[in-house]
Amino acid sequence: PGVCFAEAPKGQVRFNRGGLQVIRLKPEFGVVAKDVSKLAFSAEPVKKTAAKGHWVELRVEEFRGGSLSLLGLGFTATDPASYLQGEDEGAEPRELPGRADAIPRTYVAGYSRCVSWEGERVEVECPFTCLKPFKVFNIGALCTPEGALEVYINRRLTLAFDPVGRGKNPMPVDDPLWMVVDCAGGLAKATILADSLAPSPDDQDAAGPGPADGGEEAG
Repeated sequence: PGVCFAEAPKGQVRFNRGGLQVIRLKPEFGVVAKDVSKLAFSAEPVKKTAAKGHWVELRVEEFRGGSLSLLGLGFTATDPASYLQGEDEGAEPRELPGRADAIPRTYVAGYSRCVSWEGERVEVECPFTCLKPFKVFNIGALCTPEGALEVYINRRLTLAFDPVGRGKNPMPVDDPLWMVVDCAGGLAKATILADSLAPSPDDQDAAGPGPADGGEEAG
């Protein structure tokens, strides 16, 4: 079986299609939206392949194109299930933080022209500039065998972050890595492409001149 979302823990989201689709819920009246977690995690660690590393891909079906932070997508080496337990025996489960970058050992791209790397924000080029308004698109995240993070839009590379070159630790590729999706930005609905494989050089050539050409209208 491929990747699917974990029913718990989760932020203010719900799941459809057997745990493959995430839908962001509206915050309760009077609640500060930025303080409310909208995180979702994979139910199991992402499968690692020797040649490509760890790969996940989503089809984004509804989004607000004007958001600076469209969504956060990446990996965490912190077991999400640890948030189902309290700090002490018998205590209430811990609350998920408002953003993925507050979770230890987490590596996420998509936040307002930055990558969040173990809680630190590193400025990068925005990977979403290629998007066309109101067009459905696919987004994938790859943890390379070297522990770098790559983002693909419609199978074309739009961001390559080399942590070592920026003075950061690589992702711990030999540890279990869970997918993390942060719906805190413009993302409203997305579906995991459970059987997706990481792009090859041939995919890059076949994708044509524009990373976001074509695509149906977003809902």
